[in-house]
Amino acid sequence: MINTIIKRSIIRYYSIGNSISKRYLSSDSGDVFKLQERGFFCDNLTETDDNLRKLVTSKKQAIYCGFDPTAKSLHIGNLVGLIGLLHWQRAGHQPIALLGSATVLIGDPSGRLQERKQTLSNEDIVSNTENIERLIRLIFQNHEKYFWKDQQKKLLPLTIVNNLSFYENMNTITFVSTYGPHFRMNQLLSRKVIKTRIETSHDGLGYNEFSYQLYQAYDWYCLFKQHACRFQVIEIFYYNQLS
Repeated sequence: MINTIIKRSIIRYYSIGNSISKRYLSSDSGDVFKLQERGFFCDNLTETDDNLRKLVTSKKQAIYCGFDPTAKSLHIGNLVGLIGLLHWQRAGHQPIALLGSATVLIGDPSGRLQERKQTLSNEDIVSNTENIERLIRLIFQNHEKYFWKDQQKKLLPLTIVNNLSFYENMNTITFVSTYGPHFRMNQLLSRKVIKTRIETSHDGLGYNEFSYQLYQAYDWYCLFKQHACRFQVIEIFYYNQLS
């Protein structure tokens, strides 16, 4: 049913709002920095960063957005990340959707005053991950089918990675002994999301959620090694929480 809804919605909005699609999905010049004019980048990422601009415009880059399978379907909060990936894809870059089958077991503390209760079984996580992967693929397929007009210029195909593959052959001792020395406690404790939970929550913060930022960093490290991924799409809320 969700497939039908998405497909019909895209067809409907394409037929009545082609001018809107031209406005919001027009980053096909190779210069994603034009999105700065629409407020798509935070203030710390500006057009004046010549080194960053040179890196992005000199060759194709890989960019990722993470999706933890906490539910059976995508939610409205995922829309920003998906739009971001589509903009970069239209500009000639490689979009990567990272499915967090591993990190969903740890729990993202961002925006929460209390610990997220773990109610997902392994079967739930597998099912949710499969559903979300299918929906993300469908969105990119429909975008290319109904919105992408330059048939002479092929879009780089979406890459989907499950971060469970990063950890399934690694034990805790190996992870901590190998990568733990690269993280400084004063820096980890200074994160806004960590400070807020410690200062305001009666129950404090569990080590599982505290360590979420370590696994986020390792995810990106693996994506860089495997896909030369240097960029991430992240909502400003999460950016502020992690800064």
